[in-house]
Amino acid sequence: MRLAIEEINNSTSLLPNITLGYDIFDTCHELLYMEAAFHLVSETQASTVIAVVGPAISEMTMLTSRVFSLYLLPQINYGANDLIFAQKELFPTLLHMVPTDEYQVQAIVSLMEEFHWEWIAIVGSNNKSAQGTIQRFISVAAEKNICVSVQGIIPSDPLLSKKIINEIVRSIQLSNANVTVVFSEENGVKEFFRVVTEMNVTDIVWIASDSWSVLNDVPTVSSIQTTGTVLGLTTKLIILSQLKELIQQAIACTAQNSSRNSPWKNGTGNWSLASSPCNISSDTLKLLVDACATRTPFYTYSAVYAVAHALHSLLQCNSVSCHNSKIIQSWQVLSKLKEVNFTLRDNKIYFDNNANPSTGYDIITWNWSGNKVIFKTIGQYHSGQLTLDKTLIQWKTPNNTIPFSYCLKQCGPGQFKSDKGTYLCFCLCDDCPEGTFQNQSGSSYCFPCPDDMWSPAKSKACYPRTIQYLTPDDPNITALLIASSFGMFSVVCCMLIFAIKLHTPIVKAAGGKLCFIMLGSLLISISSMNLFFGKPNKTICLIRQPLFAISFTTCVSCILVRSFQIVCIFKMATNLPKAYNYWVKYRGPYVCVCILTLVQCLFCSLWLFHSPPTFTARNDLSKNETYVQCSEGHFIGLGMVFSYITLLCIACFVFAFLGRQLPKHYNEAKLITFSMLVFILSWVCFLMIYTTTDGKYISALQMFSVLTSVYSILCTFFIPKCYIILFQPQFNTKDHFQSVIHKYTTRNKSVK
Repeated sequence: MRLAIEEINNSTSLLPNITLGYDIFDTCHELLYMEAAFHLVSETQASTVIAVVGPAISEMTMLTSRVFSLYLLPQINYGANDLIFAQKELFPTLLHMVPTDEYQVQAIVSLMEEFHWEWIAIVGSNNKSAQGTIQRFISVAAEKNICVSVQGIIPSDPLLSKKIINEIVRSIQLSNANVTVVFSEENGVKEFFRVVTEMNVTDIVWIASDSWSVLNDVPTVSSIQTTGTVLGLTTKLIILSQLKELIQQAIACTAQNSSRNSPWKNGTGNWSLASSPCNISSDTLKLLVDACATRTPFYTYSAVYAVAHALHSLLQCNSVSCHNSKIIQSWQVLSKLKEVNFTLRDNKIYFDNNANPSTGYDIITWNWSGNKVIFKTIGQYHSGQLTLDKTLIQWKTPNNTIPFSYCLKQCGPGQFKSDKGTYLCFCLCDDCPEGTFQNQSGSSYCFPCPDDMWSPAKSKACYPRTIQYLTPDDPNITALLIASSFGMFSVVCCMLIFAIKLHTPIVKAAGGKLCFIMLGSLLISISSMNLFFGKPNKTICLIRQPLFAISFTTCVSCILVRSFQIVCIFKMATNLPKAYNYWVKYRGPYVCVCILTLVQCLFCSLWLFHSPPTFTARNDLSKNETYVQCSEGHFIGLGMVFSYITLLCIACFVFAFLGRQLPKHYNEAKLITFSMLVFILSWVCFLMIYTTTDGKYISALQMFSVLTSVYSILCTFFIPKCYIILFQPQFNTKDHFQSVIHKYTTRNKSVK
């Protein structure tokens, strides 16, 4: 820090005509550093303190930062990296010159990914900081499918330490994990490796956190070089050569100057060399000089320069002078600190949006030369990118090959890594479920089959689905086809009988030539059943429902017109003779049938225009089959078409009721009521099933509804008349019909 202050004060361009002063406080005890913190915030009120550098310990930084944040006093730490510091809402004025443990976790996980290590152990100290980092590491590692097989805690109690570490090391050996991450302080990690060497553990890759990766005391553990390869993270090493000269100059001893006064004196805030204490041993001198080669000095140095550059911006300095003469507030410095971006000793210095530094980590390995260790830099982790020179690593394996650390079990083809393991590990194997496949080993997931393919469980490939549709081979369809064939035969027979006996009274009473329209429409209706089985296509889907609806509407319209006509003849012909004459003259029955049928054609057109039936392939009805069928479009379209037929049936009920007192051969109220009721019930049942369920036999259910509709009219209207024509010809004479009409007329007159 002193080196940076003197360089800045001697600079003519950074802060010209501005002299920086500083106070140094001891942090060896909580009372001392908290007293210092409160002293500094009191000085902040007087606008003499504008920034704080340090302390280097996480616990100290947590406490002091909470005090400084109340006064918006910026604090730059050069050593504390606890995971909690990533929560900026708790530490709004804290900035970092070294990365936090969150960044370290990301770096170690990237290292695991680089070497494809996915089955590891993790050990940490028994303190809140280490345990928080371990839990964060487990969470981040799980997202990358890296499994923690063993998690151990090194106890702080020396009496329990060796026993528990023995259990941890034994668990690591049993887990077959070849990589172990160690988050620990110096004392804990030394005790851990003493046990490791005693248990003769070898060929393990040890991942060292930055807290011990370059400590000189850890490699002194006996036989530690036999335990395996050590890879570690550490902050970037940048040597300040001028610092060595400054220390040597400050502690120079002469025989003539042996005063016990402080080597520095603090006058007006500027520190200058005075005298230095004599009797400093050569070992102490070596320790002080070696401190220049550690990683901490540069980050303290750069923290001071960051404050200077913030002041340079705040005071609007140029190469000659600084123009802003106003009193500087600490919150103003904090704002400018977050914006600094400069180069110092060929290193870019700036802070990101979370106040984290621009510096990253060096990746080091321990290379051994006899019993001497060399901390060899083999790569860097910076801005989320890992770069490595793997050739510099000395692996404890044959031919210096990279060790592997995989799951206990390698999943084979047709399997995937399960998430049922410990800590979200994927080291158990599950079979690929139906409809998925995996043709490689060691995969974490299964691929879904395409829509037109399927696969059984634990499959290595997908197979084409079998195309299924209703065929005559199905017993249900066979039965329906036999019934429809018999129905078509019956309709044709009725047409022949009615054609031969066209001029007989029974045929005329049934409607005469109108009966052939009815029978023709019934024949078309029952023939439409052939469109409901077999492999469908777009055309079939479009025409099959409208074909039945229009043809059956024609038949029901004929029954309605015939019922209306008979009621008119017997009840209204005498009262409205002119209307009856128009009805006969202009072929009223045929006109009405055409109009009623055209209305149905209009409904069908609207249905086909807005929501037409479509050809669909269903894969959800069977695991290995694709069922092709027709989807009827929106329910409203189908419902509108059949609602119209139902309305005509209700009209038939009304006229059948009005004609319930007519002569025997003209009174068919019961038969018409029964046939219309059968039609309504069959299609109401179909629509209810169609809207609430779905399945392979929906088309078969439609065929059944068509069949019952045709048979209801055929059996109640035409077959009884054919029976009279063939087996009771005495009732098919003019005399018989005249006698029946005469009885009806006589009965009505007597009633009046």
